[in-house]
Amino acid sequence: MQLLANNFKTYRQFVLEKETAELSGFLFEGGAFGHMSHPYDDVNLTFGEIKNMISAALQGGLDKEVVPSEKLDGQAIAVSWRDGELVAARNKGHYRDGAVAAMTVQQVIDKFEGRGDLTDAFSFAIQDLAMAIGKIDAKKREQIFKNGKAFMHLELIYPPTTNVVNYDAYRLIFHSATEYDADGNPVGEDKASAGLLTKLIKDVNADIQKTYKIDPPKAIQFTKNVNFEADRAEFFKELAKIQKDAGMKDNQSISDYIRKEYTDLIEGAANKYGFELAPNLLEGLIRRFAFQDKSFRIPQIKKEITNKDFLNWVLNFDKTGSNDYYKQVIGPIELLFLKLGVKVIKLATGFLATNPDKTVQQIKNELEKTIKDVRGSGNEAKVAKLEKELRRLDAIGGFDAVVPSEGIVFQHNGKTYKLTGAFAPINQILGTIKYMK
Repeated sequence: MQLLANNFKTYRQFVLEKETAELSGFLFEGGAFGHMSHPYDDVNLTFGEIKNMISAALQGGLDKEVVPSEKLDGQAIAVSWRDGELVAARNKGHYRDGAVAAMTVQQVIDKFEGRGDLTDAFSFAIQDLAMAIGKIDAKKREQIFKNGKAFMHLELIYPPTTNVVNYDAYRLIFHSATEYDADGNPVGEDKASAGLLTKLIKDVNADIQKTYKIDPPKAIQFTKNVNFEADRAEFFKELAKIQKDAGMKDNQSISDYIRKEYTDLIEGAANKYGFELAPNLLEGLIRRFAFQDKSFRIPQIKKEITNKDFLNWVLNFDKTGSNDYYKQVIGPIELLFLKLGVKVIKLATGFLATNPDKTVQQIKNELEKTIKDVRGSGNEAKVAKLEKELRRLDAIGGFDAVVPSEGIVFQHNGKTYKLTGAFAPINQILGTIKYMK
């Protein structure tokens, strides 16, 4: 059995990105190359690096590499300019061969036909973008888009399609341009291009279009944290407990942590059923369960595991328990970063929401209404899901953790991350639970 040595992030990241892309209909957060991970998604991050990130975040030091920007709760799209017209990317195939098969303006409009406010959001956006980008100097436009080889990733803020945060503003927010090779693979990213394209559009007075206003990423600033020492000590204590429980040192990574947890689980089950695990079998199961590497296939598993009871445990876990166990394993680190997000976002200023206090109150009111409706619905599945998300929300501060933003995007050691605080459980309560059957 041949196994790649250090591609742990690739498998799970691929699954997450695929699910996100299928859910949205467009590639969120810049697609495969520009995907913004939570820090806990980066399994190569060491515990020592986590400590450095915590310190930087709590003292407003997330701007050392690039200016942090707001993570917006909007719809995403990627556009380019090819052969004199605007085109859009929906999947990897659209990036191939200089966007020869990318969607035209009319195809985007047709794609979202009959979807209510979402129809208007994308239809108006693609037309406004075509008008605005079409007015700038052709040579400068070519420098940015390279006739379909580079795509500008952006978010459209359309209040009628608000999910959690109500911005009360119609905006097209550029993020960065990504260049793709002939096979549709990302080969380079230019973050400065977002500001440049915005400037070029403003210079020709095309930034205010029929529906949207065009803007660069929303820059975030931080107020001084007067409780820095106490806050850092609190987070370091929580991280130290996670490390102690798993036997992790500062130079070990989240990947090492995950492997340790799955190793203990699998070896424990094998011992219970009196089966001696060969090293390559253990490795294959770890990769399959923890890192979504399905190259160790079921027929081979059945062939190599001769103990019927242990084989049944493996097959049942693979079918029903793998994803839930991963959430359980990563849960303590995820919770740590959600708490950090709450703390840091409360230190941030400059959010897109025009009235932050009003936005926070609106979110709280909607939460209260949804909680009341779900608890009174008699739907056991909804209630169970609600209580689970409320426990997550309570663990990071409850209603006091509500802020007028999805989160912030920052760069640390050359990698792009996001801190989202309470947005994840709130989004689940207001979105998924509301529309569960």
